[in-house]
Amino acid sequence: LKQILQVGFLGMSLATTGGVAALALGIGGLGAALKGKWPLIYWYFRLRQWGLPQLSELSVGDEPGAEKHLLVLGSSVAWGEGAEVPFPHGLGWAQLLAEVVRPMGITVHNKAMPWSNTAVWRWTTHNRMSSADLAGYSIVMLSLSLGNEGLALCSEPAQMEDVERRYLQDLRASVDTLRAKMHPEARLVLGGPYPNDQYSEAHLQVLQRVVGELRSWTEVDNVIDFLGPSLHAGDGRWIEGVTRDYSHPNKFGHEAMFKSLDLSACLGPHFQPPQPTKGQSGDYNGDAG
Repeated sequence: LKQILQVGFLGMSLATTGGVAALALGIGGLGAALKGKWPLIYWYFRLRQWGLPQLSELSVGDEPGAEKHLLVLGSSVAWGEGAEVPFPHGLGWAQLLAEVVRPMGITVHNKAMPWSNTAVWRWTTHNRMSSADLAGYSIVMLSLSLGNEGLALCSEPAQMEDVERRYLQDLRASVDTLRAKMHPEARLVLGGPYPNDQYSEAHLQVLQRVVGELRSWTEVDNVIDFLGPSLHAGDGRWIEGVTRDYSHPNKFGHEAMFKSLDLSACLGPHFQPPQPTKGQSGDYNGDAG
């Protein structure tokens, strides 16, 4: 990145002494130097400012009343994109989760990054997270979309297989890094792939293979199934009424995603069934849905 910027800005600096034509040439040189590199530049500056809140190390065991912390990582849907009110990201599935687990003594920290993909998080977990950063989290959730890998743009089986391979390779690297840096007793939860209205039956086969692979990883304590009938029409696409656009759920979609979480499986020993209030049956089974 430094070399790219040096080449471009060298052209700009030389152009300042050569008049309008030279200035135009310098701008053109900068544009040529940066061609195809804008995502790299965006993430370079974005990640320089990204960090985790500092927490004290997680206590061994599960002392009654001890405060717990849950970290959400991922892309725009994990951040809350599409749940329009209140601005800017409303009550997305992760914000709904935060409301439900707060009475259990669990605080949610959402550090998801819109537009991010597995390559970004592979780099971030390796370079921007230390064992000290992660020591205070009892649960870490990572939810990333295959849409951000470009799956919807693929029409040939070989293209789809390449996206699938890259997604799993980078995600597995992130999982390995997180597990190595997290507290030994902390739980690691992955969000499975979710629908997209630009997917087809061929794309769905990729989603299903990915889910099966994620469930085979012993480092992961739980995989959230976002392909249930409350979200998925059965052909890789969303059901009607739950989307803001082809790739993002609306507030109803986020509610359905939240209800896809099995809280007892996600939280493990930190889960506390809600106490029924007067007039309720108390038949809660641990599934948020």
